[in-house]
Amino acid sequence: MIKKFLLKILISSIIIYSIFFFIINVLIDPYNEIGIFNYSLNKRIVKDSILTYNTLLKKLNNQEQYTLVFGTSRSHLLSEEVLNEKVLNFHSLYGNPKNIFNVLDKLSKKEIHNIKKIYFLLDFHVFNTESYRKFDTNNFFPQMYYLVRNTNSIKIEDSIKMFLLNLTNNNDSYIDRNSGSAIIVQKDEKMKLTKESLKWKPFLKYDEEVFLYLGRIESWCKENNIEIIFFTPTLYSDIIKNFDLDILKKQKELYLKNIDGFYDFTYLDDISNDRTFFRDVSHLNTKGMKALLDKIKFEHKYYIGKDDSLKFKLK
Repeated sequence: MIKKFLLKILISSIIIYSIFFFIINVLIDPYNEIGIFNYSLNKRIVKDSILTYNTLLKKLNNQEQYTLVFGTSRSHLLSEEVLNEKVLNFHSLYGNPKNIFNVLDKLSKKEIHNIKKIYFLLDFHVFNTESYRKFDTNNFFPQMYYLVRNTNSIKIEDSIKMFLLNLTNNNDSYIDRNSGSAIIVQKDEKMKLTKESLKWKPFLKYDEEVFLYLGRIESWCKENNIEIIFFTPTLYSDIIKNFDLDILKKQKELYLKNIDGFYDFTYLDDISNDRTFFRDVSHLNTKGMKALLDKIKFEHKYYIGKDDSLKFKLK
């Protein structure tokens, strides 16, 4: 009798959890991890996850071509508005070259055909083996394990935030579900500096083997006739002194050891000294990202090739 009762409890618990799991992850889908249901209340999301990129990749099977953006929070604002073209922003992959190469290398011919161009942010803190993905998010069982492990109170709270964001249509930042790009609705204002923000120090640990994947990505692009633009993030002038410039220069030398060249935007006279281009000391705002893109389009003097390896400008 007790065994039957416990069995009923177990079955009931599994059914209730399954319904709850379906509602949170499939119907609401606050991080755009499944991408089946799209409606007005989940059009704008508050954050993404390591599974979000799978949903965005499916768009490459459509009839449209897209410009892809790979990077971190420092390239998250590269959107259709900024680039003036259809964009898929893979911020959720978070910039590690090995993770990105593994995704590109598995694309079908149709998906490759629908890639118009690639922007690749060379962010200084992702070139380490610690940033490698620990499991293949393309496989069903690792996906399910990740979803089960992360179906929690935080996800419920983010679901509520997402609903409120879409219901109230308030002036806030959000992630566009269709592109993966971050959108800042508020008008760009001059960054506020504090003593704490000026003490910010970057994480610069790196492993040389990670840079090899930059070369593999560039070779893949050449084989598939896809233009790729490598560029570094731009920093506010007063925090560059917090960097170990020897390590930063070594990283840039490793870029050139593996790829043909990149745009070195670490310090720019007209941007790095102007607070109106920044959200905080290490992130440009929308105005700053547009200014950066103009330099890629019109000012090739910032491009560093293999013959220019000793000409880095760090202020």
